[in-house]
Amino acid sequence: MLITAPVIGTACRCDKQMKPETKIFISHATEDKVEFVRPLAEKLKRLSHVWYDEYSLPFGASIFGSISAGLKDCDFGVVVLSDPFFQKKWTQAEIAGLFALENVGTRKIVPIWKGVSKSEVEKFSPILADRRAIDSAQELDKVVACIVEAIEAASVESIYVHEPIVSDPRKCFQTLGSRLSEYVATRAMNQSPGAPNLVHAAQSQFVSQLNAEVEQIALANPKFGISWSSGEFRCIPYDIVWFNVTLPNEDVVRVETTRPKGALTGTRLDISVFRPKRDEHGSFIRPDRLEDHQFVPELTANGNVVWTESATIRFDNSGLVDFFLMTLHSHLAAIIESRMKG
Repeated sequence: MLITAPVIGTACRCDKQMKPETKIFISHATEDKVEFVRPLAEKLKRLSHVWYDEYSLPFGASIFGSISAGLKDCDFGVVVLSDPFFQKKWTQAEIAGLFALENVGTRKIVPIWKGVSKSEVEKFSPILADRRAIDSAQELDKVVACIVEAIEAASVESIYVHEPIVSDPRKCFQTLGSRLSEYVATRAMNQSPGAPNLVHAAQSQFVSQLNAEVEQIALANPKFGISWSSGEFRCIPYDIVWFNVTLPNEDVVRVETTRPKGALTGTRLDISVFRPKRDEHGSFIRPDRLEDHQFVPELTANGNVVWTESATIRFDNSGLVDFFLMTLHSHLAAIIESRMKG
């Protein structure tokens, strides 16, 4: 139910004020930044603390780490739902993180609909489609007033609208039964004899896709000065597949993944950034670690591989490729920016 008035009541009261210490995370697609999100962030930051990428992501910072910290630290998430938003893997990860922060009876998400219909929102998330939303087409001051009122009401009453959490108790059991069935199927899939082969194939596909993506970037932009290499070698207790991208200052963005042997236990995929160091004799010594992420594989009930770093951070192969490329871009941008300023 899209509303151009308030999230609660019959009109957005512009005299409402948020507590200055309220922390708001703005989740949005890049395509909506100039027209709507940037002006919205500017107005909101006059009222509270706002996590917004243009002033919350300094050059050289970990995009993934900064977003994760912003999500964990926020009191509320303002989510700008639009067609580009629905297409992005990063925005989907952000919305999953915000859902994970909610508890029964509390709402942290304030949805804004920007040029989308109820059916489009339902297709993306039936849960979000059932929540009262703010229309971005109204004046920006009214949008801000609606956000303030929604946050004030949620802070006081812990829920936006007075309605039962479950309208039909029988559906409760159906939902619980479905969840249990999915859990049993997922557990069986992860313990099946074929699980290691599925993860092995996903690892190989991931490294192969990275190689193709980085090669395309490097050939299209030779001035970046990056190089790449990959390989596999046998180790005890696990064989290792690796992929390195060397930046122009010799920092390395690296993937290292252990092959499963007989079971998924001990299998992982690390994405790290480090700075090689040598001693006075020219020999390599322990490098400076600039960024580290460790993912473990899980199989869904239908056998798809999901890479998990935390309860709220989960990627399929394609999403993990995007994460690696964004990490690479973040560190390369810092190097180039430093070179341009020097």
